[in-house]
Amino acid sequence: PGLAFGTGSHATTSLCLNWLSQQDLTNKNVIDYGCGSGILAIAASKLSAKKVWATDIDPQALQATQNNSEQNDISDCNCTE
Repeated sequence: PGLAFGTGSHATTSLCLNWLSQQDLTNKNVIDYGCGSGILAIAASKLSAKKVWATDIDPQALQATQNNSEQNDISDCNCTE
């Protein structure tokens, strides 16, 4: 994830990923506030969310999210400050 938070190993991230995986995100919009590495936004997109926004006040986090999205073939994640 670069310098941004969110590798999936932190307990809260793991719990959020587990919760997301149990949701039907089809036709749902998802916002990942404080996106860090973008792991939750990427997961939401992979789980068929209709539209995904990732936002953070840290420009490095937004860059990490964008890079990680590209590496995971995610083109519909909107990164914004």
